[in-house]
Amino acid sequence: PDEVPAKTATLYRSLEPSHYTDGSASARLAACIESGQPPDANLLFNVFEAVATQVFPSLEAHRRALLEAGAGSAHLSGSGPTLYALCGSGSEAASLGERLRAAGYRPYVARTVEGP
Repeated sequence: PDEVPAKTATLYRSLEPSHYTDGSASARLAACIESGQPPDANLLFNVFEAVATQVFPSLEAHRRALLEAGAGSAHLSGSGPTLYALCGSGSEAASLGERLRAAGYRPYVARTVEGP
């Protein structure tokens, strides 16, 4: 992986005002989740996506590998460089994890939990 000292600060310094949104996608995503619907991958937004490949040069190759392994979409987690994909079921996630493992990656399969 790309080693970046003070990565979060570096990513913030890379952002420009035009990278930010009005928050409407996040509000729609929250409404979707609150209503019990599965999250819509099109609503997942991370401002660092716009600059992450500049800071982590190998990120795009890893994103392609995730998609080639069968992920419907690949998203940046936090300030990166971790990527994640949403799966429709545990078996789909396990299969994706196995394909990634076979390709030499160290995937972690997780599931969501319901709140109180």
